[in-house]
Amino acid sequence: MTTAELTCAGWSAAELLTLQERLAGLLADQCRRYAAGDSSLPRETAAELLCSLRYVLGLEGRERPADPRPLLREPLEEAFRREQAALEKRTAQARRLWRAACIARPRIENRSLTDTLAGIGAFRRRYDRRFFAHEVPGDIEYQLCLPAPERLLGVDYLISWLSRLLAESRFLNCFDRRAVVRVLEGSCPDYRGLHINLFEPVAVNALGRTLLGLDPLDLALPSEGRARLAGRLRALPAEAGERELRAAGRTLSGGLALDRGTAWYVEAAAARLWPRVRAALPHNDLEGIFLSL
Repeated sequence: MTTAELTCAGWSAAELLTLQERLAGLLADQCRRYAAGDSSLPRETAAELLCSLRYVLGLEGRERPADPRPLLREPLEEAFRREQAALEKRTAQARRLWRAACIARPRIENRSLTDTLAGIGAFRRRYDRRFFAHEVPGDIEYQLCLPAPERLLGVDYLISWLSRLLAESRFLNCFDRRAVVRVLEGSCPDYRGLHINLFEPVAVNALGRTLLGLDPLDLALPSEGRARLAGRLRALPAEAGERELRAAGRTLSGGLALDRGTAWYVEAAAARLWPRVRAALPHNDLEGIFLSL
């Protein structure tokens, strides 16, 4: 949490000063350990060590931020060791998710996905949770439909990113590979080489067929079906469009018997589609959203 956030949470100036002083003492210890006898460190390195400390202690970059008030009382070295042990467990969780993502990956070629999974595998081996726990892989190129929150750091970011990738893969694996490839070729002929998301065009067409009461597994959406979709969605009040798409995502998820996490992802992606649909409806053209095959 930032100083402003702690102030909003009711922290006094004295409490903020106490926390800053205690962090400064722990940072000095970390700098000595990292320098291993050198008399000084570059300012940039010290700043990175501080970011790592704040992340490990739960002050920033965590999916579930820790309650910082105990840091005013207990020895910070003890808190740091305890949170390091918790971080080790989350690191193991990220490792399991990475393996699951590699196994669940759809049998569809995409260079950025291949490179990203390989990069995460290499990052796991060089991750330094003692001094630079806040770092995230710099070579995550694959674009998710729903990006992981940028506020997350370290393995918390990786856990979120890999969980979202797994949801996309599990959804895609519900469909025949040939049908998926037809949609991808219609959306982006060079889907193998370009940095595109494989999930979104398939999910959009499956959602369109669900809205029309058709079997989503086919994925084909004829032009007359797109016209029917435009008529149906145009008739909705502006505030109801997102709810309609989210409900269709829920129906789609139920029909595919998706697990809870994947169902949440599909519903969120469906709701996120509404601004694009709303912008296209006045022009009576959903061609750039729902693909005719």
